[in-house]
Amino acid sequence: MEPLGQSQILEYLKLCSAKHSITVRTFEKKSDIQNQKLHDSISAICQNKNIKWVSSTFVHKPKILAPILGILSLLVFTLKFCRSDREAIVHARS
Repeated sequence: MEPLGQSQILEYLKLCSAKHSITVRTFEKKSDIQNQKLHDSISAICQNKNIKWVSSTFVHKPKILAPILGILSLLVFTLKFCRSDREAIVHARS
């Protein structure tokens, strides 16, 4: 998770997780996923706050097809999640 996600999104979700079940789906740069120390740190924070973190590698090639596949992947994930959790609140940003 990039610095913006850590400082803004994760901090906000840590507060929300005290009263709500939180699942986060992120698309991470390959370099961030390969940074094991960073990944483990964020994973530990999420586990300690009972936040389920589902991360995938951000794919940027082929240039036209990759964004479409990423959006479709996120859409399928979100629809499955909403079907299994009727009280879901979904927030998406790019």
